[in-house]
Amino acid sequence: MKVVSDTGPLIALAKINHIALLRGLFDFVSIPVAVHAELFTKTSLESHHLNAALAQGIIRTTVCDTVSADIYSLIARLNKGEQEAIILAYQHQALLLIDERQGRQATRALAIRMTGTVGVLLLAKQRGLVTSVLPLLHDLRQYGYWLSDEVLASAAQLAGEG
Repeated sequence: MKVVSDTGPLIALAKINHIALLRGLFDFVSIPVAVHAELFTKTSLESHHLNAALAQGIIRTTVCDTVSADIYSLIARLNKGEQEAIILAYQHQALLLIDERQGRQATRALAIRMTGTVGVLLLAKQRGLVTSVLPLLHDLRQYGYWLSDEVLASAAQLAGEG
């Protein structure tokens, strides 16, 4: 399966040292140039995990910047990384990994298949790559990644950990 990722899920998975799950779950993972730039705007603890993931198969891809006015109107308020990730997923008919609410709204409006960090972890559990999802989500919270109580409760239920 082809996957395009926005910045958020990559940072989240790197924070908990589980970015390698992407290689086990998907055949082809691509990020647009703007997402690559966002990943390395500042040095962080997860930078070495991100570098390793890029070296092991996450492909940086240039986005064709010709988009229709209809698409642009849906993504105009988003940051450059989200815009490029959505365009790339749309152009390649790929699954989009995205966590941000406004980006997800635009993605829905364009009928692009999507999931986020929680969805990746749930899929990893389903495929036996992790044994439990809830502790990983709690770790994410400890690292400052915002997850609502509702998201945690829903994830726990879906993972059979509630």
